Amino acid sequence: MFAGIYRNTFMENSTPKESPAGRRNGMSRFPAVPFLAVAAAFGRTIQIGDGLDYRSPMEALPEVEDGDTVLVTAGVYESDLSLELWGVRNVVLIAEEGASLVCTSMLNNVMWIVNCDSVTVSGFAAAHIQPSEDERCYGNVFALDSSDGITIRNCDISGCGAIGVYAFNCGDVFLEDNFIHGNTLWAVHFEGQGLMQEDSLVPGLTMEGNTLLNNGGRFYDTELASGISTARFAGIADEDGYMVLEFRGGPHDRIRVCYLSPSCRGPWLELFRDPEYYEGRTIEYEWREVITYFPPFDYGEEIVEVTSIVLPD
Repeated sequence: MFAGIYRNTFMENSTPKESPAGRRNGMSRFPAVPFLAVAAAFGRTIQIGDGLDYRSPMEALPEVEDGDTVLVTAGVYESDLSLELWGVRNVVLIAEEGASLVCTSMLNNVMWIVNCDSVTVSGFAAAHIQPSEDERCYGNVFALDSSDGITIRNCDISGCGAIGVYAFNCGDVFLEDNFIHGNTLWAVHFEGQGLMQEDSLVPGLTMEGNTLLNNGGRFYDTELASGISTARFAGIADEDGYMVLEFRGGPHDRIRVCYLSPSCRGPWLELFRDPEYYEGRTIEYEWREVITYFPPFDYGEEIVEVTSIVLPD
């Protein structure tokens, strides 16, 4: 469902590579969505991709007007600046499967929606590039500012963004069927409240059908030890939005429980998506033992955290 964000073939100059399927007989590859037809009736339909109206979202978004529908074809669209949408109403941005937005700056947001009303963003994979070990990402993935009636639906929101969805001075924000994972601080930060799980009690925010996994929200006090281990994978669990790995090995074949770092390097998503395939197989992982603080609790806890994973061939 959430394709494109983990490919290593990034784009140059915000230009997409052609989807392996190519263009099919010149026909639209977007689904016939009822709300899409309604939106298009009140404005233009703008298509983004090679040989279309614009080559990239960075070129197209400044030209969007009230009532427009923007269709983005498959490809990885890379930029070091935020994709900005300012002061428009009744706009739909919809992505073909395989359309990814990648921000190469650790300081900018992937997409920034400001002073807008009734905007829907659907189907995108959106992320920052992975920073080096001595860097930290300060940009958000989706940033909403002074806007109302914003819907983000069926998006993959990840990639070390400080916050997956950040909203300030906003009302009637709808998050539906998104996968929000691997963000440095919070999955969602709405009007000063940081969230790690779906919450139906926050005024002005509606969350339905989202998966929030392995985002930040915990703070480290002291690193006690670190190392590299090899053990048999025994399973995973979701502990209040934190991904927990279990390994079997060592004296008496004991289970070792490890939290996954939000900035973990390596293909940890493969473990999440297909844990049964890897169960019992040997995995190499780097770890560190730390004393950490888990909001909203007010006490420190000693945990082992996995910072890098190598899966067997």
